Amino acid sequence: MRRQPAMSSGIPVHERGKVYLFETFRIHTPQDTLLEGASPRVQSLCAYLALHQAEAIDRRRLAFLLWPHVPESIARRNLRQYLHRLRQFLQPLDPDGALLVVESMTITFDPQRLLWVDARAFLEYLRRAEESEGVSRLAALRAAVDLYRGDLVQNLYDEWCRAEQERFRQMYEYALHTLVSTCESMDRLDEAIYWAERALQVNPLQETLYRTLMRLYTRTGDRARALDTYARCRRTLQETLHTQPMPETEQLYEEILATTTAPPTPLPSPPELQESPHVPPAVPRVSTSSLATPPLLGREEDMAWLNAVLTAAAPAGALILVDGEAGIGKTRLLEEWISRLPPEMLVLATAAGEFEHVIPYHPIKAAIRERAEDIFRENLPYRERWESALAYLLPT
Repeated sequence: MRRQPAMSSGIPVHERGKVYLFETFRIHTPQDTLLEGASPRVQSLCAYLALHQAEAIDRRRLAFLLWPHVPESIARRNLRQYLHRLRQFLQPLDPDGALLVVESMTITFDPQRLLWVDARAFLEYLRRAEESEGVSRLAALRAAVDLYRGDLVQNLYDEWCRAEQERFRQMYEYALHTLVSTCESMDRLDEAIYWAERALQVNPLQETLYRTLMRLYTRTGDRARALDTYARCRRTLQETLHTQPMPETEQLYEEILATTTAPPTPLPSPPELQESPHVPPAVPRVSTSSLATPPLLGREEDMAWLNAVLTAAAPAGALILVDGEAGIGKTRLLEEWISRLPPEMLVLATAAGEFEHVIPYHPIKAAIRERAEDIFRENLPYRERWESALAYLLPT
């Protein structure tokens, strides 16, 4: 029998309780009391339903999402059990059971939208931004990015979480890019610089953003920082991708370099954003001299072993696993070794953390997605033999 939802008491939505999905899953009562005691699977079920607040979710689909590797009958039985546990978890916030409407074919969470859900608010602000312009658009975008404290439900490891994390991360990056272009079009150059720097913190390989920053710094008269941004771009691309900036970036650098022959001035402090109380303070910038990579010393024996393994495996290639305690220099060793390999050699590098064993094939997925463009070069041999086998691991 369908449980009838209670009518709204007229209390403002944000005072009925809050569901936080960004960073880690949390639920707070109107008195700001954190609900505790739920297992990871109950949290995952609740997080998915909250993300789809007021939507009727098909029970079979939900069971498959949470238990994809068991028979359907067992998955649906598990879902019934965990729905009961979810009601118990929500009891302090929902004593009447109005938040969870369970029917024979569907499940609806919070049909009256009594709870405030940060990820839903994020989507709503982006929708408003799309429908607005000027100051209204700027305000909506600021509100959206302020809600994004980190990737979605980082403390949960079901496969659906990975897909939603990527989706929201892309929307967050889009919002930052839109903030940059909107502020620039409104001549809010200092704020545009702030958002561009913040976007680079999310993804430091966006070469177009480096060019945008170079142009913005030049427009503000800060030639020194424009040239420093080019140097940062060149260093990042070389260290991470072993490649050089695009011709467009080199051309912009030459144009900025030719604007004056005066010696570069010392880099000033980052600009303060005073135009709106909604804008956080500017991102501190680290002196480029402190980022210089020290030489690798005392690892000649390890380097020789890596070279010997690779030589013995030629021309087929090799899988090399480097194990050890955290902080002993594994990443630094491999970065140095890879940097010495011929540029035409395709190397897939990845790392596995202590808790990532619960995410199927996570290190392999990360490595493939990082070098997807190189992997799918047309001249790679036997592509048709392995492409279908790797379909599950490849980026969509």
